[in-house]
Amino acid sequence: MEQAVRVEAAVLRGFLTETERSEWKQSFFNTTDGGPLLQRVFEGDFEAVLLSVPVLEMLSGDPEQDESIESYLQRRIITYLSTSEEETKRDR
Repeated sequence: MEQAVRVEAAVLRGFLTETERSEWKQSFFNTTDGGPLLQRVFEGDFEAVLLSVPVLEMLSGDPEQDESIESYLQRRIITYLSTSEEETKRDR
């Protein structure tokens, strides 16, 4: 299974299997830009995730007048995902 699909499955499941935990601790969490952030998600440290540089950068910017929080978040996430360099798009 492709790594991205395995990561997505683990996030949707909400936990890592023992095999994933040991494999990813030695490779994935240390080698990708998103690895440490994803590790914090699995550890339940959501405050650290929300206060991380990538998330703060993604959510920077003012909402448009009368923009709902849902629309603001959607716009910021789409902008974040579409404006990265090619090599970082996969991590994002």
